[in-house]
Amino acid sequence: MKKFFNFLYSTRLTAVLFIVYAAAMGIATFIENDYGTQTSKALVYNAWWFEAIMGFFIINFFGNIFRYRLLRKEKWPVLMFHASFLLILVGAGITRYVGYEGIMIIEEGETTSEFLTETTYLNAVVDDGNAQKPEINSPIMLSAWGSNSWSHSDSFKTKEKNIDFTFELVSYVPWAERKLIEDENGIDHLFFVESSDGTRHEHWIEKGTIQNIHGILVGFDAEENNASIHFSEKSGVLQMRSKESGDWFRMADQEKGKIVKDSLKDFQYLTLHNIGEMQFVIPRPSEKGIMTTISGPKDDKVQDVIILDIITDTGKERVELTGGKFNTDGSKEVQVGDLNFRLLYGAKTLETPF
Repeated sequence: MKKFFNFLYSTRLTAVLFIVYAAAMGIATFIENDYGTQTSKALVYNAWWFEAIMGFFIINFFGNIFRYRLLRKEKWPVLMFHASFLLILVGAGITRYVGYEGIMIIEEGETTSEFLTETTYLNAVVDDGNAQKPEINSPIMLSAWGSNSWSHSDSFKTKEKNIDFTFELVSYVPWAERKLIEDENGIDHLFFVESSDGTRHEHWIEKGTIQNIHGILVGFDAEENNASIHFSEKSGVLQMRSKESGDWFRMADQEKGKIVKDSLKDFQYLTLHNIGEMQFVIPRPSEKGIMTTISGPKDDKVQDVIILDIITDTGKERVELTGGKFNTDGSKEVQVGDLNFRLLYGAKTLETPF
């Protein structure tokens, strides 16, 4: 046992710890550059072995204070070195396990006491139509490199019984983008490109559906009649009807024209259309295929996708959630058996304690 403590408090261990610590942070820097901050945290900074290194640092520095009698006046410079590292490590531990990191968004001329956590959570509200369970906030940290495993189990208490349920990760798609895989047996999709907020966005509108694009409903052969902009296809010809007037500009020959409200007209491809605050182009006819979510190039502005199985005593449902760091939008509602779930993949909103 004495040999063990001598090794634990030795300068040899101190040197080894510094080398491993520096190497780990160096590797984490390259991981962060290629795969993002969350991956470097999942694989290195938040890993148990990295925490163990810091724990050994604390034990080693603390033991050295007494082993080398650094409390003596003539040893105070060395004591300050050890004490400084101890304070840094203890402070980091307090921040890590007790405090929160995040951002506070304050508009000009406004005040707020809320901030968004940097840690990403699966936020879930569960009810049975009568009672509601307090919101579940389960931290979830996933890596863009390698495999991921995550699950969260809980129960919902009713007057008659407890209903157990589990959220289980199926797959994680970082920097997700939707891609149409061509398939003759697939469903027709319309490729819709818009730049309503000054940035190009691409959408695939499935035949028979309506999409909410920046607050404007856009439909493609949908049965409902509530779309502001509706496309229909007859004998291979795409037609458009709009509830608002607008204009169009054909780039090939610089031709211009007007869009008449509530009139059905043949649509012109590769033509810029302006309707209200919506500017859009459809470059080609609809295509048959199956939509799938794939991982695109690293881009911190692009959200991630997680696919979860919701498992209860009476059923199982798969759900796809779009979100990620600092996200507060895009919740989905799912019913599984007797329970209703409202799920969000993103940040948790907290109040400042002052």
